[in-house]
Amino acid sequence: MIISKNKESNNTYNNYQILPGKNFSGTDIMPLFKECFRHDGYYKEHTLPNISFDTWCENLVEVFDYCLNYGFSYVLIEDDEIIGFLLAFDYFDCKENNYAMFEEIFKDVTTNTIPYMDLLHNKITKTENPTIFLLLIAIDVDRRRNKLASRMIDEMISDNTGCNIAGDVDNVSSLGMYENRGFTIQEIDTNYFLIERNK
Repeated sequence: MIISKNKESNNTYNNYQILPGKNFSGTDIMPLFKECFRHDGYYKEHTLPNISFDTWCENLVEVFDYCLNYGFSYVLIEDDEIIGFLLAFDYFDCKENNYAMFEEIFKDVTTNTIPYMDLLHNKITKTENPTIFLLLIAIDVDRRRNKLASRMIDEMISDNTGCNIAGDVDNVSSLGMYENRGFTIQEIDTNYFLIERNK
């Protein structure tokens, strides 16, 4: 099974492995991130023309390191090559105990504010259980449509049965994947959604 905070094993499926994020750095996964997100709509809306894509990526390395080290993130490996990853972190722990990182994760550099504070962040349900925030999933373009993202999400759910999971999604075609796994979906802007799975 996929590693969560307290697990020390890994799982092999066919010819790829799902490994704990804590074994990797932000620099390790950055080439795949650049491949997957160079033409991302969020980047274009919330960073251009203030910073270049490469500068934006450099600024994200610290965020990626934070998520990878937290214990809820996973990396897919095939023949020693990174072919995918899932980044997540404890949402309320970050918001309440490391607000500088919270701002780094969510801040819009064009306005220097956190967008969607009311529409997204103030709607995430706080319970006595930890809430894992699913920040992003990346899969190598040549390996998409092989249900690798679904498998990572399934394993994250099974490994963290006592946790809530939340995230923001702008990929409309992925909504069915979340609905089939018990997530509620709220549209908070045009083609932009809050997803939640509460225990």
